[in-house]
Amino acid sequence: MLVKSPPSLNPISQPSGVHSLACPVVVAIADQPVLGHGVEFILTLQSTDKITKSFSKVAFFWSNLWLGSNLCHRMNVLLKSLPEVETHFGKKATIAISLLDMVNEGERAFGFLLGSMDAGFDVTVGFFNDKARYAAFKKQSATFWNEEDIRSILSQIGRFADWSYKAGSDFFDYTEKHGDDIVAEAMGWQTPARTYAFVYVANVDGEIGIAPDKNALDQKAGN
Repeated sequence: MLVKSPPSLNPISQPSGVHSLACPVVVAIADQPVLGHGVEFILTLQSTDKITKSFSKVAFFWSNLWLGSNLCHRMNVLLKSLPEVETHFGKKATIAISLLDMVNEGERAFGFLLGSMDAGFDVTVGFFNDKARYAAFKKQSATFWNEEDIRSILSQIGRFADWSYKAGSDFFDYTEKHGDDIVAEAMGWQTPARTYAFVYVANVDGEIGIAPDKNALDQKAGN
């Protein structure tokens, strides 16, 4: 297994025969990153790339630029590329109508049908700069939303344990931490009288911020 370093990842003290690893792999192996002005991980990998009792040490430095891109997180759909979202849902995307009316600012929207025309969810995922920033889930059935539906769609975005959600509330928040440091945040809502749920990432370092208008989305995403 050879994982190349991204341009902003500067390896240091890297022993011969050991390869650099990008953050998602690091988190999966170590799950204890140290965050600061820079990030230095010290991992142990056998030269065959299998984790056993015999290890070689790897250390490298992660710059603020790389950390600030929010790549070091466990979210499934938001902050992912279109190919990654297609892999997650297991199907190719179709062109969809943008929900925020920000096409001039780079908004692109794609649709996914999860289930059938009578059951499941019609999902619209909105991208800015090739990164998913929002997802709208519209129920295909005529039934009202219930707590099981909420749990189902929130778990599509990230671990349910990372969501702050109270039964009966219209709003929910996602906060993912490594230690005391927040590495990913999202928020959203589902109003029982409406047929859709909306989840989004408001801010990404160095990229355009988004501020969805709930009343406008109520009319556009589902009454």
